[in-house]
Amino acid sequence: FDESGYARIIAEKYQTNHTVFELGASDMLSMIPEILLAQDSPSGDGPNTYIVSQLTKEAGIKVVLSGLGGDELFVGYENFHRWKKLNDNPLLHAWAKIPQGLRKWGISGLQNLTTNAKFWRILELLKVESYRIDEVYPLLRQVFTQPEYSKLLQKSNFPNRAKKMLGSQLPSLLDIPVYSQYSRAEILGYTGNVLLKDTDQMSMAHGLEVREPFFDLDLASWVLRQPDTAKEGFGPKPMLTRALGDRLPSEIVHRPKMGFSFPWRQWLFGPLKPMAMEFLQALQRRPEWNAKGLQTIMDRLHSNDPKLPWTRVWYLVALSAWMENNLD
Repeated sequence: FDESGYARIIAEKYQTNHTVFELGASDMLSMIPEILLAQDSPSGDGPNTYIVSQLTKEAGIKVVLSGLGGDELFVGYENFHRWKKLNDNPLLHAWAKIPQGLRKWGISGLQNLTTNAKFWRILELLKVESYRIDEVYPLLRQVFTQPEYSKLLQKSNFPNRAKKMLGSQLPSLLDIPVYSQYSRAEILGYTGNVLLKDTDQMSMAHGLEVREPFFDLDLASWVLRQPDTAKEGFGPKPMLTRALGDRLPSEIVHRPKMGFSFPWRQWLFGPLKPMAMEFLQALQRRPEWNAKGLQTIMDRLHSNDPKLPWTRVWYLVALSAWMENNLD
């Protein structure tokens, strides 16, 4: 989770004023209440931007540039490649011609036999009506599976808003290259509803303005028109790294990809566990929630279950905090 070495390479190349701030679990624990209070809508992705924005403003800077949009436009996520493989697979398209009701009947039986979320998601992909972006994107992006929702909530049969939103845009989506279809889905979905929103509210909590030049309208429109072959190559964002040439050192181009994330698992299963338990218990007291299903999550957290994804815990914590701050 430490990228300071790579940051130092860039700072030395361009002789910038470089500041390193080391963040530990105790720092995070003291800041979490104010971070969660700054959220005007629940999100699990905001704390990193909140902390960086605070440090930046304290340094006397009022306007900053963000790299947001680089991954979303230039094929920076593994889900881009998963989507293209699904879209390009002739066997899957042939499978989709089997009546959907028959496929659902057979696969639902298998889903009832598994508790593995990854395997359940794969089986769910075999049930979709067709391998279009409006069917596939929501499944690749969801955090909880439908069985998990059913165990956590008293009512869990909610409409799939992402699918409905993409369906309304389908003619224009199918008119652009395959990678660009996923980029558009990201911009309309996760990026617009989470990343851009979080960046705005978490930076403005400190009075800091953030600009995202990759989302310049002319640039984004041009990139979305480029063929898939232009975005293929070595590593994440190959089109962008080729365009930069030797402006990026090879150590940066050929490094393993890292997300902008904190070591949440180590923290939530360690120093932040008591706090997480309190927020999960707060959800248990709400009538919309299934206390037994939440207790299962808490028991797995208490026993440090290695198969419990930290995202399940943190997103519930963030939602619980938002409900405490805004509904009560």
